[in-house]
Amino acid sequence: MWVAGEHILLKKRLHRYTLLALLIIMPGLLFAQEKYGLEFASKDIDPDARTGMNMFPDKPFVAGKQFSLRFDISFIPNIASYFGYVFRLTDEKDQHIDLVYNVRTQSFELIAGDEYSGISLKTAPAPFIHDWQQLQLDVNHLQHSLTLHMNGQVVGKAPLHFTPGKEWRLYFGANRYDRAQTFDLPPMRLRDIQLYREETLVHHWPLRQYTGNKDTDIIHQQVAEIDHPIWLAHVYRNWQQATDFTTMGNASVAFDKESGLIYLCPRYHVPL
Repeated sequence: MWVAGEHILLKKRLHRYTLLALLIIMPGLLFAQEKYGLEFASKDIDPDARTGMNMFPDKPFVAGKQFSLRFDISFIPNIASYFGYVFRLTDEKDQHIDLVYNVRTQSFELIAGDEYSGISLKTAPAPFIHDWQQLQLDVNHLQHSLTLHMNGQVVGKAPLHFTPGKEWRLYFGANRYDRAQTFDLPPMRLRDIQLYREETLVHHWPLRQYTGNKDTDIIHQQVAEIDHPIWLAHVYRNWQQATDFTTMGNASVAFDKESGLIYLCPRYHVPL
């Protein structure tokens, strides 16, 4: 059986069916026009091999009076835990803003400094598994406030309890670059990371690469560095065999789009 999306090819050999499951590394389905982005190696992977991305390896981002971070995110299906740090923003004073997925509360939580900001996006992992969702964080230096959006809708707004700096670093996933290193990250995919300064788009990393460990923003050519990247465009073009097995007779095949699972039922056997 060769799998490409939902299409299955059965090859008959010696009155038996040898079923070869050629599964894309990335579980789940995304729409054809959306087959790009960066997948993060996370759970069940040695911390040294987990994916991390440093958006400003050379010089920091100058924030101005207000800046916004916007990106598309989805989760990898069939993972036991989705806990971890999505991103960390750190200013020149070593103050940080983190977005963390909390499994216990089933929510994205915004952390400012060492305190919970009061902003929480309540959601189970399911809406993020087969669809991209857009998240946006606004940091207002004049009002000392944080605002979180999902798909253009305000999720929450809260005061920022420290005076933010003027220069910021931005990290996604495993963080080997900041003083306080973190290797807990959710099994996630990202694309179209954008930074706005005072409502003007100044950086945009599409994450459309096929190979390599860098991505260049299409506005001001800021180069982001990535450790252990898994490029979705490459994954979709280069299939890998996941397993092979043999069944007696003509097997029935069914695909569950919600779970991303393929079911094979050999002849004379009906699973209960």
